[in-house]
Amino acid sequence: DEIAVVVEGELHVTVDGKTVIARPGDTVRAKAGHLGHYAAPEYARMIAIYGPNAGDADEAFGYQEL
Repeated sequence: DEIAVVVEGELHVTVDGKTVIARPGDTVRAKAGHLGHYAAPEYARMIAIYGPNAGDADEAFGYQEL
Protein backbone atom coordinates (compact mmCIF):
# COMPACT_ATOMS: atom_id res chain seq x y z
CA ASP A 1 0.00 0.00 0.00
CA GLU A 2 0.97 3.64 -0.48
CA ILE A 3 -0.11 6.10 2.19
CA ALA A 4 0.19 9.88 1.85
CA VAL A 5 -0.30 12.26 4.78
CA VAL A 6 -0.70 15.86 3.61
CA VAL A 7 1.33 18.32 5.67
CA GLU A 8 0.84 21.50 3.61
CA GLY A 9 -1.05 22.59 0.49
CA GLU A 10 -3.49 20.53 -1.56
CA LEU A 11 -2.82 17.08 -3.04
CA HIS A 12 -4.99 15.46 -5.72
CA VAL A 13 -4.80 11.68 -5.69
CA THR A 14 -6.40 9.51 -8.38
CA VAL A 15 -6.75 5.74 -7.98
CA ASP A 16 -8.84 3.60 -10.33
CA GLY A 17 -10.40 6.70 -11.91
CA LYS A 18 -11.55 8.20 -8.60
CA THR A 19 -9.92 11.47 -7.50
CA VAL A 20 -9.85 12.81 -3.98
CA ILE A 21 -8.55 16.19 -2.86
CA ALA A 22 -6.53 15.99 0.33
CA ARG A 23 -5.61 18.97 2.50
CA PRO A 24 -3.38 19.33 5.59
CA GLY A 25 -4.13 16.60 8.11
CA ASP A 26 -5.79 14.32 5.53
CA THR A 27 -4.51 10.81 4.81
CA VAL A 28 -4.97 9.00 1.49
CA ARG A 29 -4.25 5.34 0.75
CA ALA A 30 -3.67 3.67 -2.62
CA LYS A 31 -4.08 -0.07 -2.12
CA ALA A 32 -1.38 -2.42 -3.32
CA GLY A 33 -1.89 -3.50 -6.92
CA HIS A 34 -3.59 -0.22 -7.90
CA LEU A 35 -1.89 2.67 -9.67
CA GLY A 36 -1.96 5.96 -7.78
CA HIS A 37 -1.43 9.30 -9.55
CA TYR A 38 -0.47 12.29 -7.39
CA ALA A 39 -0.76 15.93 -8.45
CA ALA A 40 -0.41 19.27 -6.68
CA PRO A 41 -1.98 22.05 -8.79
CA GLU A 42 -0.24 24.74 -6.72
CA TYR A 43 1.84 23.20 -3.93
CA ALA A 44 1.78 20.25 -1.58
CA ARG A 45 4.07 18.72 0.99
CA MET A 46 3.33 15.18 2.09
CA ILE A 47 4.74 12.30 4.05
CA ALA A 48 4.71 9.14 1.92
CA ILE A 49 4.74 5.63 3.38
CA TYR A 50 5.25 2.66 1.09
CA GLY A 51 4.68 -0.97 2.03
CA PRO A 52 6.81 -3.77 0.61
CA ASN A 53 5.85 -5.54 -2.61
CA ALA A 54 5.54 -9.29 -2.95
CA GLY A 55 8.55 -11.32 -3.98
CA ASP A 56 12.09 -10.01 -3.62
CA ALA A 57 11.13 -6.42 -2.79
CA ASP A 58 12.42 -6.76 0.76
CA GLU A 59 15.95 -7.23 -0.58
CA ALA A 60 15.62 -4.73 -3.44
CA PHE A 61 14.34 -1.90 -1.23
CA GLY A 62 16.06 -2.77 2.02
CA TYR A 63 12.93 -3.53 4.07
CA GLN A 64 13.66 -5.30 7.31
CA GLU A 65 11.35 -7.18 9.63
CA LEU A 66 11.15 -5.52 13.05
